[in-house]
Order: sequence, then structure tokens, then C-alpha cells
Amino acid sequence: MKHDVTSDRITELGRWNMVEHWVWMVVASPDGNSIAFVRTDAKTIVPGIYVMSAAGGPEREVARLPARQYVPWDLNWTPDGRHLIYVTRTPADEAQPQQVWAVAAAGGEPYRVGIEDVRLNQLRIHRDVRRIAYRAGEEQLEVWVMEHFLPEPQDREE
Repeated sequence: MKHDVTSDRITELGRWNMVEHWVWMVVASPDGNSIAFVRTDAKTIVPGIYVMSAAGGPEREVARLPARQYVPWDLNWTPDGRHLIYVTRTPADEAQPQQVWAVAAAGGEPYRVGIEDVRLNQLRIHRDVRRIAYRAGEEQLEVWVMEHFLPEPQDREE
């Protein structure tokens, strides 16, 4: 669904049977004219990356991933809208490093970007399309207590 907040108009862009297909990671292109998403066939568990017009219409597959890999998160458009960047990993082996891949938004052969790390996520692409930032490594949850960091309240004179 697409919701235009200025007109409050809601438009259905596509409909998938969730028993047959799982759809997630829907991201709009930088110009807002297209959307990309991951769709997995529920029977074969083979994921693909698809692009369609933000106005609705037919979807087209731009990449199909090997069944042993999947896209856990971080599907992103490059700022110029020409490529999609995504992360894959082997689900059977959590110690395997995740890999960053790219594919042309028009379709083509996916290629490895050359970045891999364990627990790689929160991928962001700089607008110059030459730099990528991401978070990686083991998560360490911490609780911090901060005291006396705000200034003392001052009495107001009336």
C-alpha cells in the first residue's frame, strides 16, 4: 500500500498470497518513483529482489539469491538510484561472515562489493556512492547510569 499523506489517498501497489510468498524490506528509490523489496517463495525458500513502480504495476526480478543465502535486512538503493545494495549470509552457520552485494536496479548479475564481516548490519551508502558505513561485530548489551549531568535548577524570581 502507498499512503499519500498530503491527500490522505491510499493506493494498493501489489497483492501477494502470504502462504505462497513472503514480502519484506520494502524501500523507496531516492527519486520516489520506484520501490524495491525482497520476496521469498514459501515453498522453495528462494529469495529474490524485485523492483516495481511506486505508482503500482508489474514487478520485475532484478536478483535471485542462492537458496543457501538470504537477505536478512539492509536492502538499500544507492543515492543515484542505479543500484541496490544488500547483505547476505549463510543461515546454517552464524559464524560465517555476512557479505555485501550489489545489483543494477535495471537487473543484471549480482556482484560482491568486497565487504564481509560477522553480524554486519545498518548499512548506509554515502551520497557520493564511494563510501559505505555499517555496524559489525558482536553485540554487547550494557546498562549505563548517569548521574549529575544536568545543571542544577535555578530558582526563579517573580
